[in-house]
Amino acid sequence: MIKVQLLNGEFDARDAKDLIAELIQLKIRFHEKKIAEAENEEDIKERERKIKKLHQEWSDIQHALRVRVKMHAVIEAEESQPPTNER
Repeated sequence: MIKVQLLNGEFDARDAKDLIAELIQLKIRFHEKKIAEAENEEDIKERERKIKKLHQEWSDIQHALRVRVKMHAVIEAEESQPPTNER
């Protein structure tokens, strides 16, 4: 397993919002790129739903963060097996 610690510390509200905004925008751009490449309508709709949720979460965050904020973010990645077709 690979672990990457992205955030671990205390930030003032402005810096916390800046960091979170960058991460959310990165994720939105990722989904927009995948939508542009997609051929499957279900995949497009699911990614559009995720983008909408990210926008809502960003709105919530902007109203919630006021002073200092402790933030922790770790990415854990491990290989997974592709799904098997059981019949």
